[in-house]
Amino acid sequence: MCPAIILSNIEIVHFEEIPLFPQGEFFRSTFVKPQLKGKIMEFNNQEKLGVIKAIDQVIRTDDRVYEGESFFLAQLSKVVKFDKALFDKARQLTLEEAIEILKEMPDSKKEVLAMMLNQAANSDGRVQEDELRTIHKIFTLAGMDFDDL
Repeated sequence: MCPAIILSNIEIVHFEEIPLFPQGEFFRSTFVKPQLKGKIMEFNNQEKLGVIKAIDQVIRTDDRVYEGESFFLAQLSKVVKFDKALFDKARQLTLEEAIEILKEMPDSKKEVLAMMLNQAANSDGRVQEDELRTIHKIFTLAGMDFDDL
């Protein structure tokens, strides 16, 4: 297990208990809304495709989608406002196509993407080395500066 990426300038603004089982047990999930310094980030549809593809790459690094990751995607779909059709379209993109979209986003949106990639890696309760490598690859190819995060 690898340490999580820490993003010091992102504040956690939402904590939610998600019901998992009818017996009343809960999966506790910290979910950070796409918000930076009090401002909600809105992504256009093209940016959503790139963001969803990047997050999907991190989640599917180990070729499995765990329960916590499924809940993360469900929460993300509500906050970022995307449906199954857009998700399926994003999955059809190549990573290279997604990277080209991400490169064009302003730094403030890239910071929010970094936060969401971190959450995606942590969503199953463990951060694997391959997930960190995938995040690093996305950061590097999209021109995201680690020192600014």
